[in-house]
Amino acid sequence: MKPYCLIFFLLGGKILLAQEKIEFLKTPKEAQKDLKTLSAFLTKGLTDDSTKAAHIYQWVTHNISYNYKAIESGKPLEYKSAGAVLKAKSTVCQGYSALTVELLKNAGIEATTVEGYTAQFLSDSIPLIASSDHEWVAFKVNRKWYLCDPTWDAGYIGRIPKYKEDLVKKEKLMLKRAGKLAKIKKEKRKKVKQFKWDKKDKKKAEKAEEQRGDYKSDIGFVRYPSLENFMMDPDEFVQSHLPSQPEFQLRSYPVSMEDFTRKTKNWDTILERKKGHSVAFEEYVSEYSSLKLNDKWIKVAKDGLKFNPANYSSMTVHHFNYLGLHLNDKFRSSFEIIEKGDLHEQFPDLRDINDSVAVYSKAAKKINKTSYAISKRIISSETKIFKTTDKEANSMVKKVLSEQKKNVTLLEKEKAKISKNVTMIEEKKQKLLLESTAYATQSNFDSTLVPAGYAKWKDSLFHSLLKIDSLRQGWDRLAHDDKTYEKRFQSLKGAYETSFRNLYILNSAPVYYSDTVIAYDSKIAGDLKELFRFHKETYDSLLYPADILKEYKVLEKVIKRGLTGLKSYSKKNPNYKYTDMNKYLNSLNVQILTLISTDLRTFYTDRNELLRLEKYYEKHYETIQSNLEDEKEFKAKNAEHNFEILEKNRERTDAMFDRILKSSEKTEEFFQKTLGSRPR
Repeated sequence: MKPYCLIFFLLGGKILLAQEKIEFLKTPKEAQKDLKTLSAFLTKGLTDDSTKAAHIYQWVTHNISYNYKAIESGKPLEYKSAGAVLKAKSTVCQGYSALTVELLKNAGIEATTVEGYTAQFLSDSIPLIASSDHEWVAFKVNRKWYLCDPTWDAGYIGRIPKYKEDLVKKEKLMLKRAGKLAKIKKEKRKKVKQFKWDKKDKKKAEKAEEQRGDYKSDIGFVRYPSLENFMMDPDEFVQSHLPSQPEFQLRSYPVSMEDFTRKTKNWDTILERKKGHSVAFEEYVSEYSSLKLNDKWIKVAKDGLKFNPANYSSMTVHHFNYLGLHLNDKFRSSFEIIEKGDLHEQFPDLRDINDSVAVYSKAAKKINKTSYAISKRIISSETKIFKTTDKEANSMVKKVLSEQKKNVTLLEKEKAKISKNVTMIEEKKQKLLLESTAYATQSNFDSTLVPAGYAKWKDSLFHSLLKIDSLRQGWDRLAHDDKTYEKRFQSLKGAYETSFRNLYILNSAPVYYSDTVIAYDSKIAGDLKELFRFHKETYDSLLYPADILKEYKVLEKVIKRGLTGLKSYSKKNPNYKYTDMNKYLNSLNVQILTLISTDLRTFYTDRNELLRLEKYYEKHYETIQSNLEDEKEFKAKNAEHNFEILEKNRERTDAMFDRILKSSEKTEEFFQKTLGSRPR
């Protein structure tokens, strides 16, 4: 038996691309009859040990399923030999490691299993993890030791996808999502440019999204082979895997248990630190690798307890199994690799070990009870925080949708207003042209035509002209600048895609807390704030400014006042060229009316484009809202699931230690019959 090895494999938003199907993975049945035959088949024709190791590793990750039902059951887990795993094609971390090691050994590659810890529950106030909970592999090629984790690279624990097609292909398709800006070709008149995914990418994205969110409510093992944890750099590997024996970190200055379990930490600082004595890990690992499995158990238990004084679970299980090998031939033969001649303990020594097992078991049960309470407190605390991190985004998306609907209503109302204003402008223009077609020709301003007493009137005229021009240019610059729409598009695209990333993380691993999801929640909220600003503050500026028409009325009055006054002035001053000034002012009026009319017609086109764009974007806003609602639901379900698993793990460990204690009592009865009672 062995403590549970549960994978909480958090992808953290990083999609792992699995390798393509490789020919050697198509293994005939006859090649899988035993470990030696399979190893020979997988390494046939290969001379390089690293390639042999890679072939074996990929076969294991592609063909062995994680037995999540065994974890879910809450029953104690039992040791599985490499042969048993090959036959069953299903196991937990111990079986993955055992199979990988034996296949490597059969290929002439030195290898051993490594027991240790994964960073499941971290705290700044609780320095130690009670017991080791995972197992992986160390192997030697080209005179150098490497680490790998076939369990984590076989797939992940998460919601089961409904679709039957290859998950890897679907994820590759998602990675090709557009992110491109497709623009409507420029026409003669300026118009709003639509920023969308191009048709090809949009079609792919929509198809992928439809499948992406399609999961069963069941949580289980999802096969997703990768090489993410194969021959990793020790400095990177130790950030997620801490061996019970510090020498297996393959670092001269090992990371401490305290540093590993601290929630707030700087890995760069920790890895650069040279604390304590330098470790000759090469010599230790090679020596350990050469030991028989039964001797490895005792060594990892004792050395592991030195490294973590709370790890009595390992001491209990390994010494209990060690006893079983000596006292139960059926149990020993199930391991396949341990012969009776490998065992060297005598009954009196075994009796002492049995006494120790009883002591270790009671200590382990007590520590695990404390560990359970701590883990429950951590999950409760972090779940409480995690459930609220999407609150701002949920609030913002409602505000964005509300403002967008107001903008759409505003655009719809503008249609009648534009038509009315265009009609009014054209009537004024035609009325002037009926007086004289010469007004259609632009006249140049002649400052000599302005009498000395009309300087203030001239200033009013040019002030009004400049104001109209400034308002027109400001509107045109904002309403027809690609950057205005690109910024909005990028904010929408960011929130839209990030909301899917969060769902992917929450579906692909039943996490109750994730810094990545929290960071994404913040990003979604930030993007939605930008969109809210666009709809609340920028949108009004995209509409044709009512101030232009107001200012035109001011200009019209200034022109009329000037014409009336100058006409009277010409009667008193017969030499004054009133006809020229009259033509200039009316031509100016026609010119301004023409510009405003053109603007209004352009805005009419803009309005239609904006309406189409809003209808297109509205679906995306609603999708973001729907994803955020799903995220909230998944967070709650994940929290519930983790509490259930924690409870099952407690039941499992309690049942295991109770079983060991009972067995220890029976073993003592056997020794009493065989050796007699102990002297008092």
